[in-house]
Amino acid sequence: MGIEYFSTTLDVIEQEEPWLFAHMERVAMFAYALGKEFEVSHVDKGRLYDAGFLHGLGEHYMRIYMHKANADEERFKAVEAAWPLIASAMISTAPGYDYVAKLVAQCAENFDGSGEPFGAKKYEIHVYAAMLRIADLYDTLRMNGVSHDGATAELRKLSGKAVPKKLITPFLKTIVNDEDLKFDYTEICSDKLASLEKEKAGDDNAGDGEV
Repeated sequence: MGIEYFSTTLDVIEQEEPWLFAHMERVAMFAYALGKEFEVSHVDKGRLYDAGFLHGLGEHYMRIYMHKANADEERFKAVEAAWPLIASAMISTAPGYDYVAKLVAQCAENFDGSGEPFGAKKYEIHVYAAMLRIADLYDTLRMNGVSHDGATAELRKLSGKAVPKKLITPFLKTIVNDEDLKFDYTEICSDKLASLEKEKAGDDNAGDGEV
């Protein structure tokens, strides 16, 4: 069945948070391409793609919860740290997706043990989860207005900290050489800002209607 199992939720994300949906697509493409660079099996490339795409389920539901709960800073930090587990729990409900769920559960862990949600480190972290981590980090940096050179420099600083050193050069080689991975981040940043401003305006209008 695959990703189609989550089609209803994905349709909602695409409609309500198009910037997040696009981010999920790009992380999936980056992770798949990195798996291809390391010559992993066809099945595992598919798992990387699916995990990259579905990792955003956690952020989507975290944002819904925070909005509805009007959570304070302390609760926000607790929920924010748990988003990989939220995504993993959702993914595990799909038949045959336990492996993908385990990868997503670790996709915010850092190589030096400073990540979330478990503080796993080094080779406690599945290498595919580390691939997701670098793909997510790069796209998040670019989506937030950092140039390719700036994102590259930041990833190199994080080598051995957030991600294993052995992944940095192959990842950067992949995104430079693969034409399908060259995105217009100027437009992406603009789209994200417009989407978030629209979302905020909707929240403000909803608040104005409260008695």
